[in-house]
Amino acid sequence: MVKQKRHPPLMMALIFTVALFTTAARAGSLPDYYPETFQWLGTINELDLGKRVIVVRDAFFTLADEVKVYTPRSRYATLQSLRPGMRVGCRFETNDQGSKVISAIWVFPSNRRGMLPPPPSHH
Repeated sequence: MVKQKRHPPLMMALIFTVALFTTAARAGSLPDYYPETFQWLGTINELDLGKRVIVVRDAFFTLADEVKVYTPRSRYATLQSLRPGMRVGCRFETNDQGSKVISAIWVFPSNRRGMLPPPPSHH
């Protein structure tokens, strides 16, 4: 008969907790309000809210009249929370004049540096 090794309940709880956090960190999960793909990815180079323009990965974009901004902590952030150097994903819409404008921006946590998919090509 083989004798099984028993672990105290506290030890089992500790092992389970460490495994849970390690798995979540490895998966790099984002909040459920982040899409799986983005139309544009990159770092904010410049931002001028007065002129309603943003430069992401060296590409110049106009901001829509209403832009939804999402952060890992909030799905109700504002354009004022954006700063140069932030890594973001964007979605475009076509405005009434037929121009492509950014309508939504998702800010990535600073610790996700190496975990972003490659950016799509800009057309």
